[in-house]
Amino acid sequence: MLGCVLRCHGDDLDVDAYLSRSPFEARMVWRRGTPWRPGAKALARSSGFAIEVSSAEDRARQCVDALRFVDAFRDELRALHDWPGVERVWLDFAVLSRLGGDVVGHAETFPGPLLAAMGAIPLDLELTVLDTPEVGALDLLRALAKKQEPETGHDEAEKET
Repeated sequence: MLGCVLRCHGDDLDVDAYLSRSPFEARMVWRRGTPWRPGAKALARSSGFAIEVSSAEDRARQCVDALRFVDAFRDELRALHDWPGVERVWLDFAVLSRLGGDVVGHAETFPGPLLAAMGAIPLDLELTVLDTPEVGALDLLRALAKKQEPETGHDEAEKET
């Protein structure tokens, strides 16, 4: 499953304080200094959360859903961006790679109105290209955390199993 998630993190972010007053329902939460997921040995280097914005597999539909989300929650997203301890807020679009065979490259286009709406907050944009559709954006976040990608805020000690 592909999709789009809003992600946020910061070393000093009090996730519980933010989420307790937020309209968002986090699908994944991690807290600095605690296991980044149940059963993990590694401790999260930062605190953060992920919110599902779109479960669509089609990137164009993800963009429509994301624009509606940004428009609907514009003030809340600005408040999140300015919340104490927040270091980064971004939309992560997961798309399926079309590479292989005779295809050596492909481009993904994001509509101007979405980019303008994101820039006004400001929200970063991340494009995650997957080689299998079975991995969703939240699944990918978990996988990246296992691989200790810096932007997930998770400890580098845990190795992928």
